[in-house]
Amino acid sequence: MTCNGMLRRKGTAGEALDHPMVPLTWLANELSRTGIGMKAGQTVSTGTLTGMLRPKPGETYVADFGPFGSVTATYA
Repeated sequence: MTCNGMLRRKGTAGEALDHPMVPLTWLANELSRTGIGMKAGQTVSTGTLTGMLRPKPGETYVADFGPFGSVTATYA
């Protein structure tokens, strides 16, 4: 993750309990066990690999997800 072009944090999917599918699998199984389940089209976030940052007005953050693209947010 960069802020105004400077690297602020770095993380990899392998840091999420060995693979990001591990917590997703747990969630799907737990929701199924409780009778809630998951529905097609739902979006699930398995958390952050870069930690939390407190943005300041005027800062632009870019989260790069490699082959999946990137997300840019500028704070007013």
